[in-house]
Amino acid sequence: KLDVNAVDAKFTTAIYCAAKNGHVAAIRELASEGADVDTGIQPGHSGARLFGPNPRAKAKGSSPLWVAASRDEPEAIRTLVELGADVDKQASDGTSPFYIACKWNRLGAVKALLDPANTKLPDVNAPAGPEEYGASPLYVACDAGSEDVIEYLLANADRIRLNVDAGNQNGATPLYISWYEPGRVSQVEKLIAAGANLEARRKSGATPLLIAASYGQSEVVERLLAAGAQVNIVASDGSTPLSCAAAEGHQSVVARLLAAGADVNGGAPEKLAVREAQRGGHLGVVVDLLKAGAVAPPEEDDEEEDDGNSEDEEGEEDNEEDEGDETALCW
Repeated sequence: KLDVNAVDAKFTTAIYCAAKNGHVAAIRELASEGADVDTGIQPGHSGARLFGPNPRAKAKGSSPLWVAASRDEPEAIRTLVELGADVDKQASDGTSPFYIACKWNRLGAVKALLDPANTKLPDVNAPAGPEEYGASPLYVACDAGSEDVIEYLLANADRIRLNVDAGNQNGATPLYISWYEPGRVSQVEKLIAAGANLEARRKSGATPLLIAASYGQSEVVERLLAAGAQVNIVASDGSTPLSCAAAEGHQSVVARLLAAGADVNGGAPEKLAVREAQRGGHLGVVVDLLKAGAVAPPEEDDEEEDDGNSEDEEGEEDNEEDEGDETALCW
């Protein structure tokens, strides 16, 4: 008798190939003959780890449902779910069918996986594996700028029990990551409207406002302040949004924070905004802060600045995903 679960030279099963190409009739026929609906690429396959929206990429241990989701084959997805496929089965890299659909903006796949007619829905908040930094599906969608998927998830948040603050293993939330690329202010607005926690902290104690201020993201700063973000929040290292903006010389952001009531002398003494601006050589910011009532810092010598290497220590607890980013101590 023909072994319907046999693998080819690439360690892939027939039902996996059928799912990859959206061949619903073949999926049903193979399943009726005993094909395992959860067996796809066997561990022997040397498929590359997934980087970016490559519809032909494969992952070790990925299932037929995973590849159908990655290729945006909604009918194949519905058929596999109907046949009892494990909707949460992760590939060897820790990515589930739902996660990969969110990452690659596969709206058809997302809708098929979340179809109310399905007997089981995926865990929409389940973290991916370590290779993906334990990110949630919504987090990776925001990181990738998957606008269609983000909008659909937020619109169906109650039905699917979406946690808008489920982020990654370092405490960063979808709101935290949403504005890194230009033109994504709308993502920030949508997450705020959905009730995202404005004060969610990373392990470093940083909040979205701290980081937006550090990067000079004036539009995001404006949205966060308008929504009620705490202007005088203090990170674990004593930094404030004002000191973060001052350290990087973002004069317009400094002005906006002061107008919103930022304490010009707030935060730890070694992280005072005027001191940070002085260290960075941002004379215009120094002048603005002094006019706003900042207490002029004493002269610093090199020994005081280098003592303790606190900046290096703070950086050690950051995630590898941020490695190489030299911006502000408020990271």
